[in-house]
Amino acid sequence: MKERDQRLAVGIGSIIGLLVISQSAFSKKIHGLIWKRDEGKSVVSGETKRLHAAHYDHERNDHYDTVENGRMLTIKEHYEDHLFRRGENGLSQTHNHWALNAIWGNLTPNEKSGLIPPQLDGGVVYEEPYEREVNGETVMVLGHDRENYVVFDGTDSKVISGNDLFD
Repeated sequence: MKERDQRLAVGIGSIIGLLVISQSAFSKKIHGLIWKRDEGKSVVSGETKRLHAAHYDHERNDHYDTVENGRMLTIKEHYEDHLFRRGENGLSQTHNHWALNAIWGNLTPNEKSGLIPPQLDGGVVYEEPYEREVNGETVMVLGHDRENYVVFDGTDSKVISGNDLFD
């Protein structure tokens, strides 16, 4: 695929992803109640900037737009949540992929550090991550972009080379 066509495809995917996220957003009232309950900070890190109200379950039912179905996360944590809980968050694989692309498009370069996009030039995000020991530490292998692998060490995600993963 030509570079121009790749950029166009990513752009279209981001637009579709934004539409998915905008249709998946909490109502203004519920968003405010989640913000208030979580004291305007991420329930994971305690950060107070660049927050999203994130669904536990995206399945459209009576529980969908409720305070109990949401929590405040940073944008990076929201991305990681969609990455790590795919198949368990009520979204189809396609809709989850669109959400990942939309969130990715809103991450700063610093927030993208240690992550790869959900699909990068033939890259793969595994349906079922697997455990592997790297330098004496057990990590979950989440996917790859042909040369580098994304792993999760229980605290954060990182990018490591294939040589480091398989040596």
